[in-house]
Formats: sequence, structure tokens, C-alpha cells
Amino acid sequence: MPPDFYAIVHQIEREPCNQLVEHISYLSQTDFIIYPNPGLAGQVFTVSLNSPSQSGIIKIVNDYTGQVVYSSPITYDAPVNASLPSSAYTVSFIDGESETNKALIIN
Repeated sequence: MPPDFYAIVHQIEREPCNQLVEHISYLSQTDFIIYPNPGLAGQVFTVSLNSPSQSGIIKIVNDYTGQVVYSSPITYDAPVNASLPSSAYTVSFIDGESETNKALIIN
């Protein structure tokens, strides 16, 4: 489990720069960005992974029904043509080793 903010700040004060960069990279290995977010119903949105060499599965779950509304393999900077209706969703990126979740709002 990643250390809390306080621990990271104190680690910055103690570690040489190269070790700090390695630590930050570790914390964000499975991070991704969704844009635009919030989006509009029927609008294409993009899921951008942290690294061009990263790939996995993207899964979108409707927060109200719990239904998986989209699931597909994904690579770096991939547009998602899911045509989602207005709702709140959880977008999960699964890379085989871990799963990272983010909220997506469609107006």
C-alpha cells in the first residue's frame, strides 16, 4: 500500500533525487486519465494510460445498476466509443497485476 502524503513529504527530504523518482513512478504505474470528464451523453471520450507500453482491459460499470456497460482491451491513448447515457460510472483499468478505478460522470 502506498504511503500517505505525510510520509511522502518526509521521504522527499531524506532521499536522493533518483530514488525519489523511482518511488513516484511506482505509485503511478497503473494510473490513467479520462477526458473529457464530465462528458456528454453519446460523446466519445479518451482513456489515456500512464505509459505507451502499458496495456490491459478497461471496464465501465454503471454506479446505479452495477451493470458492466463496456469492457474492452485498451492500449495507450485509446478513444472509447461507448455511447453512454447520462449517469455516474466507475471506470476500471485492469493490467493483470492490479486494478485502478476512477469516477466518470456523463451529463
